[in-house]
Amino acid sequence: MKRKLALVGFLALAVTLLFYGFSLADICPVGSPGCVTMKDLGNYTVSAKKIKKNSVHGGKIQDGSIDTQDLANGAVTAAKVANNSLTSSDIKNEAGADFADGDQSLDLTSNAATARFVTITAPAPGVVIVNASGYFYFNNTAGAGRCSITTASTVDFDHLFIGVGDSSTPFDPFGATRGFTVGSGSNTFNLVCEETNGDVTIVDSSITAIYVPTQY
Repeated sequence: MKRKLALVGFLALAVTLLFYGFSLADICPVGSPGCVTMKDLGNYTVSAKKIKKNSVHGGKIQDGSIDTQDLANGAVTAAKVANNSLTSSDIKNEAGADFADGDQSLDLTSNAATARFVTITAPAPGVVIVNASGYFYFNNTAGAGRCSITTASTVDFDHLFIGVGDSSTPFDPFGATRGFTVGSGSNTFNLVCEETNGDVTIVDSSITAIYVPTQY
């Protein structure tokens, strides 16, 4: 009987130490003897069903340990992203824009001139939408001018817009838009204009470019 009681006592002590050891492993610093690490766990042994709700938060996740391949489609929604937590450095191939404008009076000649330009540095291949506006001034004489949005330094005859006026209508406003498919890197877009008749001036032109990574 004494042997049986001794055996029961020994087993009780062993069980106590076993559970006590696991509790220590749960709270001991990583790398300490007795700690449970990834090497001790087989692949896929810990699933979502085995993790208590809200038990895993940002403080328990190593920086850079979660990649896109670790997230199920639709798992991250706007409701799960804290306000102002994402910046441009956190977003791959984000959209971007730039512009050039201001007070201007550019006398045109028969030689093409760049009235405005804007440069977009695309992080990846995508699409750039370019808008330009301003007005022709004809200096109280009959005249005509033409412009285009282009990546070249000469007028693109496939994408012309033309202004015509005289002393009775000395101003002719213009507005134009054009899309470009671009590769990654620096891309410059020009508003190029020239005079075809009379005495023509470009006044207060502007150019705006918006990059987006996807064309639908």
